[in-house]
Amino acid sequence: DKRYLADLWLKVRRSPSYVSRLSQFPGTFMEKEADILSYGLSRLVWKDPELALKTWQKALKRFSFSETQQQRLANKFSVALSSGNHAKAQIRLDRANKLLNEKEWFRWHLAHVLRREDWQHALDLINVAPDAISKDYSYQYWQARAYEHVDAQPLAEQGFAQLADQRHYYGFLASGKLAKAPSIVDKPLSFDPQQLKQVATMPAAQRAYEFLQLKRYASARREWMYLQRQLDEQQKLVSAVLADTWGWHDRAIFTFARAGYMDDIKRRFPMAYSEQLVSNSKLHNVDPAWAFAIARRESSFMIDANSGAGARGLMQLMPGTARYLAKKKIKSNSLYDPAKNAEFGTQYLRYLMDKMDDNPILATASYNAGWRRVKGWIPEQGSLPMDVWIETIPFKETRNYVKAVLAYRQIYAAQLGQQSKLFESLANMQISSADVSL
Repeated sequence: DKRYLADLWLKVRRSPSYVSRLSQFPGTFMEKEADILSYGLSRLVWKDPELALKTWQKALKRFSFSETQQQRLANKFSVALSSGNHAKAQIRLDRANKLLNEKEWFRWHLAHVLRREDWQHALDLINVAPDAISKDYSYQYWQARAYEHVDAQPLAEQGFAQLADQRHYYGFLASGKLAKAPSIVDKPLSFDPQQLKQVATMPAAQRAYEFLQLKRYASARREWMYLQRQLDEQQKLVSAVLADTWGWHDRAIFTFARAGYMDDIKRRFPMAYSEQLVSNSKLHNVDPAWAFAIARRESSFMIDANSGAGARGLMQLMPGTARYLAKKKIKSNSLYDPAKNAEFGTQYLRYLMDKMDDNPILATASYNAGWRRVKGWIPEQGSLPMDVWIETIPFKETRNYVKAVLAYRQIYAAQLGQQSKLFESLANMQISSADVSL
């Protein structure tokens, strides 16, 4: 007698819009059916907000949803409607105020207010944020930005000045607002050379090195992970230096991150495959710092990287993209060659810059999400500050990707000796449909 519940779960899983067929929910086991409806509505609101809202109102008349379910749905609806800039987003955000301590809900509420450039509302929201949230760099930055627009310039400058010392996307943005050079301090790890020798002579390290020389990368990584389990915290840091001396940049980057040492800039942001990236960047007229930043974010310079979607190599190119750029057949495995990958990767950056009228922020977003989708996110009417546009990118992955690549690009510009004013430009940039051919 409960078999129909399994059928309902499966149908809703396959197509969330199935929840709109309320006649298929007989009310025999109300609690379980409410669970299925709650699950389906939380997915449907992302695909068809109008249908989800309509179905929810009807379902409330027939089913008794628990307080937990109602709060969870209020959260999901508010976030989904906010991300799509829906007309009813503010109403839903206000109804979800019981979830004030949930970070994701709070972030989307702020993003919704920022998109409307309601700066006093943004300031009010930040001022009531829980301590765990308000101490985040993003909230410090937006508080200073809000002060700019409510005639509190001294407080704005004070906030930007406090944040500008941070080697972080928001720290760089704050520097841009103050028209000062970003703070990038390199503090190489201090260690005893004897420690390095000790780790290098451990059997697992020797095996990892030999596999690395044989280009048997998967086996080398397995030995490296086995080695890590034998090391104390200081030895792990030293092992990151060891990997860097071998030119094994992805292991050095990951090991530093896991050990929690973030200030060894030159080892965490190495000039890996410099010849290939710089020469091809010049060939295709793109900024080499951008190419380095993309490779660092995409693969951490792991030349045999292979994503679940099929993206390959240094700059994580799809074989289809490479074939499109080359106008001929390309063997997928050739993208594991750093020279080939850098060639097509930088050519693709040029292609995206052409599509986005030479806007590097939109081109960066396009590298992750696709240029057609990014053009759909550009305001159809009016303009929006570029930092606000980045903050309100609907896809969390793309939003974080753009922030990371921009920060990495600033770091690599310093490594290359460039006098980059990327964030100074970004801090004052506006985006509108007039800026890009839609």
